[in-house]
Amino acid sequence: MMTSLDLGIPTLGSCQIKSPVRVLLGTDSCPVSFVSDNHKVVFDPASKAIEAARERGGEIPMLELAGPRCEIYFDSAVLLNARHS
Repeated sequence: MMTSLDLGIPTLGSCQIKSPVRVLLGTDSCPVSFVSDNHKVVFDPASKAIEAARERGGEIPMLELAGPRCEIYFDSAVLLNARHS
């Protein structure tokens, strides 16, 4: 039986570094749609799968939506500097 817990993604820690996406794109006014960990998509959007999950009384299996996050876990500048050393 599939549950939303089966689809969990472990984290490495709290994300505290501001994403460099806007800087890399060259402007702070660039429209970037950041995604939060709360944004989800249905794992199996077939109506029968959703109905089956509801009949079981469980949660509908969901995945985190992919996309840029406002804050990230690691400092990409540190990685780039290490790579070029």
